[in-house]
Amino acid sequence: MPTAWDGYARVDYLPAPGRLQVTLHTVEPTVHRRLRDGLACAFAVDGRAGPPTYVEIDVGDGLTYDTRVLLAGPLLDIAVDLVGDGPASRETRLPPAQVAALARRWAPYRDFVLAPAPAPVRSGSWADGLWAVFGGLGLVRALRAFVPPPEPAHRGDEVAAEEHWEWLELPADLAAAAGVDRRVGWAPYRDVALDGTAETGFMIMAVPAPVARLLVGLDDGSGRWVAFAPDPETPGQVFADLPCGPDVAEPALRFRTEEEGR
Repeated sequence: MPTAWDGYARVDYLPAPGRLQVTLHTVEPTVHRRLRDGLACAFAVDGRAGPPTYVEIDVGDGLTYDTRVLLAGPLLDIAVDLVGDGPASRETRLPPAQVAALARRWAPYRDFVLAPAPAPVRSGSWADGLWAVFGGLGLVRALRAFVPPPEPAHRGDEVAAEEHWEWLELPADLAAAAGVDRRVGWAPYRDVALDGTAETGFMIMAVPAPVARLLVGLDDGSGRWVAFAPDPETPGQVFADLPCGPDVAEPALRFRTEEEGR
């Protein structure tokens, strides 16, 4: 039967190694997954519309913008009080509206943890907008296998090849809110600087209609989001570059709408 959420929550802060642990509900069975270094969570198998049962976030001595968005509300208020001091725990009871809001914010991670096979990606709420996460794309594998076309005539030019583009589909509501087509492309690149050093990463392409309010980032714990910008040589398309080396753990790819005034 579906999990009944009573709103009970406990927040623990462990100063070494600087970790927040949030327990929202203790229930079996659950599925626990480490999404990346510094972030793990669990969801109830029979609670496919609910919030996480457990969240573990490495925060060091401070809370990042991403953590503040994901824990917004009473849980964030407690976390702000605890982080930076000694080991401590605090309990609270979330009203039903806060439980529902938490479930909406964590929905992309819930699908990622519970989905038994690749499924259409759905959006979740992010501050006053929407977000989504795409895992299992094989980004690092593609970067390692990427053989760029011949070097450009002038250093400082970016090397990428059209045949390397891969495609994904944004959730319809996220694409509409961001002002882009659902179909978004990604490709590895190699960028040769003027001093001869090379940078690798991923180029992300979207088609705006007419103004893109879309940000993209690797879900690697950096909290870095990159805005899309037009390219004079390809009118009607916008691009974002995500630097990434070939020796990192496989990251997921995140998209979110740009917030008003931010």
